[in-house]
Amino acid sequence: MEYAGVARHTRDLDLFVRKEDCQRVLDVLAARGYRTEFTFSHRLGKAFFADEYIDVIFCSGNGIVPVDDVWFEKSTPSSIFGVVVKLCRALFCPANNI
Repeated sequence: MEYAGVARHTRDLDLFVRKEDCQRVLDVLAARGYRTEFTFSHRLGKAFFADEYIDVIFCSGNGIVPVDDVWFEKSTPSSIFGVVVKLCRALFCPANNI
């Protein structure tokens, strides 16, 4: 909604975190009843609840672009369900600073 201007139902939520924070995020979700796993150890963990899930992403699919502090410096503050969050643009590429 923030960037596209369109609201739609989705079954998943993508959380971008630093690699060193991924396990902590999965542990917090597991403590709240989610089933968690490291789906791809080089880039992604998942948390499942019923037919919905959260992708906890810490690197690009090819393993070349890790989530780092620049991702958060270039993010846009917003609010989701009353929680202040930082949103990354879909085409954000920290390496190119665009």
